[in-house]
Amino acid sequence: MKDKEAKDEERKHPNKEAEDVRSPENRNAFKTNKDSVNPSPETEPDPYDIYDRLFKTCLTLSKTAVLHFINGLFDMDYPESSTLAYNWTEFIDRQSLRKTLADTIITVNGTDAYHFEAQMKGKNIILRVLEYGFRHGVRNIRQVASPDSEETCFEIRFPRQMIIYLDAAGGLPDEYPVRIVFQGKDIYEYRIPVLRFQEKTPEEIRSKHMVILIPFKLLSMRRSLEKEYSPKNINRLLDIYKNDILNLIDQSSRIGEITREDAFVIKSITMKLFRHLYRKYDEVWEVIQEMHDQSITLDCDPILEEYERVKAAYEEAQGQLSETVAQISEKKAQISEQEAQISKQEAQISKQEAQISEQEAQISEQEAQISKQEAQISEQEAQISEQSKLLSEKDEQLSAKEEMIARLQAEIAALKGTGN
Repeated sequence: MKDKEAKDEERKHPNKEAEDVRSPENRNAFKTNKDSVNPSPETEPDPYDIYDRLFKTCLTLSKTAVLHFINGLFDMDYPESSTLAYNWTEFIDRQSLRKTLADTIITVNGTDAYHFEAQMKGKNIILRVLEYGFRHGVRNIRQVASPDSEETCFEIRFPRQMIIYLDAAGGLPDEYPVRIVFQGKDIYEYRIPVLRFQEKTPEEIRSKHMVILIPFKLLSMRRSLEKEYSPKNINRLLDIYKNDILNLIDQSSRIGEITREDAFVIKSITMKLFRHLYRKYDEVWEVIQEMHDQSITLDCDPILEEYERVKAAYEEAQGQLSETVAQISEKKAQISEQEAQISKQEAQISKQEAQISEQEAQISEQEAQISKQEAQISEQEAQISEQSKLLSEKDEQLSAKEEMIARLQAEIAALKGTGN
């Protein structure tokens, strides 16, 4: 019942504004100027406003997608590490006196600016593009060294610009030339390249990394179906949707030129644009809805498979972690036991060291006693030596006295002999 009410609501409002399906990283940058592109209640709505909004949504996808887009259109080679800055600026339309949001100017790495001007009709917009580029240059004016003198000069640097015709643009040139004359001095010829998107084949779109614009391929069958609602035209439209649009989105996602989120957003943009263009063809709309749902389901399958793979890896890692934790606990227990044994051994060693210290103290005491005894012995030896010396002296004195006595006895004996 709710689905039927939703379908009835969509039939009542086939041109209902597309939802904000941009990536979160760029949504705020665009949102700040959202009110500026809404026509006021007093102004007639712009019939091309939805294309402008969807185009800007495409340019606010992931950095990966936008860098590939810039590299493809301008033959650059910015790496993934490059930075992007969005320059959303309001200008006053002099004819309607209404504020409009200039089509996107993106600055890469803080220095290289790129201006994309999207158009539906083949009207000449070269002056407006030139004005946007000039205004951007003035806002970012800088002083540089003059090439002709030692003085400095002001440098107004235009962004690299491109006009992108989203709808059929037969007869339009590959570039718009502008001749700028500084009266009385210099003349410059400035050229702005033109991209006629509907003339690009899927292979050219893929090789130039323009997949973010692929939803606008739906415009190619708008006039044909309005002229002739036939099975041939219906099948051609379904073929463009399935083989040109969905396949190219999936291919670009697989090779990493856009993220999975980008792929989902681009498919959502495609559905919004399809509803805007072909909602009145009920049978076509129902087939497209079914194809879209199948595509989204297929998009989810790799995510679910990745989830299951990550879940299985996580559970395996958890098992390994539990096993590792158990091993660590066992090793900790072993280490604790070893530490207890070491502590016990250290206690025994400390006891032995105490005993050794006590024995060393006793030995030291004994050595002190021995040293004291040796000192006493030395003293006694010294006394004995002195006494021996005294005895020797006395022996010498005694010997001298004995010699004297012997001499005296001899003299006495001699005297006695003389007396006889």
